Amino acid sequence: MEKGKDAIELTKEIKEKYEITLIYSSEELERSLLADDAIKKEQQCQKIEMDLTEVIENLENSLSRIDNRDISKQFQRVLCSYTELAKNSLSSIIALNEKLVDNDSIFPYMGLHNSIDDLIDDLKDLISNAYRVIFMSNMATINSNIIIVGKNGSGKSTLVNSLSSSALDNMTVIPAQKVLYYAPETLNLVENVDVDTFRLKNLGHTNKKIKIDGNSSELISPFTEMVMALINNDVNIHYFNEKDGTSEFDRVKEIWKDIIPEITFKITDPAKKDIFAYKNNEEYSLNGLSDGEKCILFYIGNVILAEKDSYIVIDEPETFLNPASYNRLWDVLIKERSDCQFIFTSHNPDFITARDSTTLVWCKNFSLEDKGLTYNSELKILDDKNKLSSELPTELISELVGSRKRILFCEGTNEKYDYKIYSKLYKEYTVKPVGGHDKVIQYTKTFNELPQWIENSAIGIIDNDGMSNSEKENLKKDKVFCLPYNEIEMLLLDEEVIFQVLKDVKYSEDIQTINEKFEEFKSKLVSTIEVRKNKIIYDIVKKRVDYKIRTEFIDSKRYKTVEDIKKYLDEFSKQMGIDNISEEVHTEVAEAIKNKEYSDLLRICTLKDEVTKGITDKIFGRDYVKCALARINQNDKIKEYLRNQISLPK
Repeated sequence: MEKGKDAIELTKEIKEKYEITLIYSSEELERSLLADDAIKKEQQCQKIEMDLTEVIENLENSLSRIDNRDISKQFQRVLCSYTELAKNSLSSIIALNEKLVDNDSIFPYMGLHNSIDDLIDDLKDLISNAYRVIFMSNMATINSNIIIVGKNGSGKSTLVNSLSSSALDNMTVIPAQKVLYYAPETLNLVENVDVDTFRLKNLGHTNKKIKIDGNSSELISPFTEMVMALINNDVNIHYFNEKDGTSEFDRVKEIWKDIIPEITFKITDPAKKDIFAYKNNEEYSLNGLSDGEKCILFYIGNVILAEKDSYIVIDEPETFLNPASYNRLWDVLIKERSDCQFIFTSHNPDFITARDSTTLVWCKNFSLEDKGLTYNSELKILDDKNKLSSELPTELISELVGSRKRILFCEGTNEKYDYKIYSKLYKEYTVKPVGGHDKVIQYTKTFNELPQWIENSAIGIIDNDGMSNSEKENLKKDKVFCLPYNEIEMLLLDEEVIFQVLKDVKYSEDIQTINEKFEEFKSKLVSTIEVRKNKIIYDIVKKRVDYKIRTEFIDSKRYKTVEDIKKYLDEFSKQMGIDNISEEVHTEVAEAIKNKEYSDLLRICTLKDEVTKGITDKIFGRDYVKCALARINQNDKIKEYLRNQISLPK
C-alpha cells in the first residue's frame, strides 16, 4: 500500500479507536463515580480502567506505525501528549480502584471525595481532548500551513476556540476577540511568571478572562502575563544570572524591529521589571501603543513562546492590521517558526492570496455539543488536485466558498458597467467580475464541476459580442448566457430604459418630448451604423473567428508530428469558412439597417463609445449614462424589465 494511503487509513483508525474515550458524558461520569453505591462505583472504575488501557494500547500502536513523511510532526506530538494524558488518568483510576477495594465497607470516607472530583475533571479533560485529537486527525496528513475558509456563520471562530487546551502542550490558540491591556499590578504574583508557567497556563488558550477588584470589568490576562514572562526571561539571562545568550524577548524585539523599526522597547528597572516603549526619544507605557501595535506585539510574543513543533492556531490574523503590516508580520513569523504548523481562519482575500505553500480547508460546519465536550464538523481539504484550488485563483476561493448565495460571474471589474448593473439587478447572487468573457466561461464551468459538498453553483453572463445562435446555445450547456445586445452599454440604451430615465429625470410627464427625443436618438443611431457598417462587420467577424480559434485544440493522440500539425492547420483554416462567416454577418447587419428594428440595431452595434459618449451626450445630455445607472438601482420597474430582457434561468 502507498505511504499516502497508509497515512489516510491511520487517521481514519484514530477517529474510530479514540472515540472509546467519548462514550462517557459528563453527567454519566458524575452520576456513576459520585454514587453512594460502592459496588456500582467500583464496577464503573474498573470499566474505565479497561477502556483507558485499550485507548493507550491503540495510541502506542498508532505512534509506532507513523511514517514521518506522511503524518505531520505536529500531529505526532499531539498523539504523544494525549497518550501521556491518558496514562495519567489511568494511574489515577488504578489508585482509586485500590482505595475502593480496601475501603468498600466504609466507602465513602473523608478525603476520597475530592480525589474523585479531581478524577472526574481529568476524565472530562481526557474526553474533550479526545475530540481535539480526532478533529486534528482530519488534517494530520497536511504538512504545509493551513487556512480554514468557510461561509460566515459556519463556525470557524468556534472551531478555533474549541482547540484551546492546556492538556495538549503543543497547541497555541489565538482567538479573534481579544482586549490587549497591560496591567501587571492587577495580577497576583505576576512577577513570578516565567516562560514555562506562561506556556502551561496560557498558550493552550489565550483568551482567559479575569475580573478586577470584584467588579464587572474584564481584562485579558495573557497579554500582561506574556509580557511579564518575556521580561522575567530577559532579566534572568541578561541581569541577575549574568548568562550569555539570547532571550526570548531579544527574539521578539528583533522581529518587532523588522515590522515597526521606529518604536523600541526597554526594561528600565530590572529589579522592578518595568518596561516602556520609545518613539522619537519619547517614553510611554505599553498601553500607549495603538491597537494594531499591541496586536503585533501579542502575535509575536505568543508565536515566539510557542512550544517546539506546535500547532499555532490564529482566528482572523488580520484583525486591527492593514494589509502591508499583516502580510509582512506573518511572513516573518512563519519563517521564524518553521518548526510549527500555522492554522489560520480567514475570509480576507488579500491575506489568503499572500500566503505561499498553504493548504486550504473548507469548513462547511462546526458546532459544539454536550457543553463543549463533543462537536459536529464537516471539513474538506481543498488540495492541489482539487479544481477549486488548481483552476480558480486563490483570491476568489474565500469569496466563493464564503458565499451563501449562488455565484454570478460577469465580465469586467468592480468599476465597470457589468458589475454596476448586475449587482443591482441580481441581489440574490454573489456577483463576481472576473475580466474577459473567456474567464467567465472557464470559471463558471469549473465551479459547477466541483464536488456536491460545496453546496453552491454558478452561472455566467457575457456580452453578445456578435456570437452566432449555435455558439450561444453551446454556452448555455455550461450555464453561460449571453446578453440580448452586443455589449453591456447597449443595455442602458434599451427603449424602455431610455423612456423611464427621461421620464424620471429629464422630462417628467412630457411624453411627447420623450418620444421625440427617442426618435431623434434612433435616427442618429441608424445613420451612424450605416456610416460605420464596415467597422461593425469587421468587429463581429473578428469576434466569431476569435471564438472558433480559442475553442479549438490540437489532439496529440491524432496529430503526432509537426507535419500532422501543419496539415491540421491547413484543414482548419479551410473548415472555418471565413467567407461564409463574413457573408452571414453582412446579411445580419444589412437586414438590421434595412428594417430599422431598434432591438436588432442594439444587438449588432459594436460602437459603444461613439454611442454612449457621443450620440447620447448630444441628444440626452452628458449625464445620461450616470442617470441610467442610478435609475436601475432605484426604479423597480426598470429592474424587472431588464431581468426579463436578460432572462437568466431561475
